[in-house]
Amino acid sequence: MRDRNSTSCFVRKVRLIVSNRLCECPPSPGMVAGEMSLTKRTLQRRLSEEGTNFSTLLDEVRCEKAHAFLLDGGRDMGQLAKLLGYKQQSTLTRAFHRWTGASPTNSLKQMNKTKTSIWREKVKP
Repeated sequence: MRDRNSTSCFVRKVRLIVSNRLCECPPSPGMVAGEMSLTKRTLQRRLSEEGTNFSTLLDEVRCEKAHAFLLDGGRDMGQLAKLLGYKQQSTLTRAFHRWTGASPTNSLKQMNKTKTSIWREKVKP
């Protein structure tokens, strides 16, 4: 059995590879395993030992990047979808709704309201 630090390091490495490969093409377990010099089955087993799986990690990375890209601004939804490895904007919209319960546009509006209210609190005389 591995100690907690080495296994969390493993998951972090998988997440990093997934994050770096997203805009090229949707990463697959086989591709990530190959990059880590593992078999696909070993990758799946080690992730299972960590209490997760490849699909969950891919989804988490996409969610985090989607929020970061939205906050960054300057990208349309089609461009954002491609950066996250989706072929269509509608797929991103459905995934975003699953993650947050709202569309990307509504989430962005809410994030901007939150930023504005925080900014107003900071600049109060």
